[in-house]
Amino acid sequence: MGVIIDLQNQATLPEQGELTMAELTLQREFQMSLREMLERQRILITEATEAVEAARDAYLEKAVEAETLVTHKEKKRVEHFTESKRVERKAQDELTVQRFKRVK
Repeated sequence: MGVIIDLQNQATLPEQGELTMAELTLQREFQMSLREMLERQRILITEATEAVEAARDAYLEKAVEAETLVTHKEKKRVEHFTESKRVERKAQDELTVQRFKRVK
């Protein structure tokens, strides 16, 4: 095995200078590990983006729901106010009719 490593270390590529096969192997392994790490980061980014979009969708859904509840609450408040005014007017009308009947 030591002979193979020695032969790899002695092998050079003229266009790249004095790089040994061991150095080229290490460089290739490093590049492969960088590619793997980059791919894992891309997957994490994709997952995080999906999580953010899901959270945004949930937030928007709850915001619409909250706005609907506020609108419904305001509508019910106005209905209650209108009904209480109607009841009050009716009571006043009845009092007026009773007073008018007594005066005659």
